[in-house]
Amino acid sequence: MHALWVSTVFALVFAASVASAKDLRLRSPDGRFCAIYHYSDAEPELVESVSFTDSTGHPLFTDDYGTRDYRPEKGQWTRSARFFVYSLYSRGGHSPWHKPFVVADMQTHHCTPESDIGEGDCISAFHLAARDTITYKVLDRSKDDWDSGVPGISVRYSLSRKFASQ
Repeated sequence: MHALWVSTVFALVFAASVASAKDLRLRSPDGRFCAIYHYSDAEPELVESVSFTDSTGHPLFTDDYGTRDYRPEKGQWTRSARFFVYSLYSRGGHSPWHKPFVVADMQTHHCTPESDIGEGDCISAFHLAARDTITYKVLDRSKDDWDSGVPGISVRYSLSRKFASQ
């Protein structure tokens, strides 16, 4: 009976450790928040959702991608720790020039896709600097050809100023 109990406990502990191994945790610079990438059971390389918790592990909000064409990939905290910004990639391969990203705001508990920010379609990787400044290039729609060879227009702004009214 003792052996059965030990086997059961071991199986539960092992299952819990395997389940947690499917999550990637990225702590904010000040340790107040954590971004957690939850990977798919069916397709282990795909992220199904990104959730955000406080330092005690209390859930704050989640951005679910289980049924979307775009999936999250690399992300980065701003130095202020108010924002977590992550890239998306298309599973279907449409618009290969488009490099969308999402801004997760720890103050409002809201995720805003780059398309809703109003600066234009991002065509480059984003770069974070200072406390919360983001820089990237947007598609120059005045050009006839939208191929990757078309130079973009550089945009730069403070996320806290951009999201001040939210």
